[in-house]
Amino acid sequence: MIRRLDIAAGTVAFSDERPARRRSASVRPLVLLHGFTGSHASWTTIRVAFRPTRRVLALDLPGHGASVGGRGFDWSLQSTADLVAETLATLRISAADVVGYSM
Repeated sequence: MIRRLDIAAGTVAFSDERPARRRSASVRPLVLLHGFTGSHASWTTIRVAFRPTRRVLALDLPGHGASVGGRGFDWSLQSTADLVAETLATLRISAADVVGYSM
């Protein structure tokens, strides 16, 4: 299921899947970042594989999937990284394992 989160930089769409059983707090969430022209759907196989044991978030980066950069959004890699950090902070995720490809 896709969720949308409005933050200062724009609207971020993402899937947020959690294991059926609550795991130890020491198991960090897995954050998946797609490459150019991709979306959260690029990670379907990986999301399914990790879902039994990890909280898995797959973001649609700005301009991809259902995410929208806000008015005046700076489309630089730094601004995209800042948006990811702001999204995680809003979701109260202070540490995560991050996997990405391409960009």
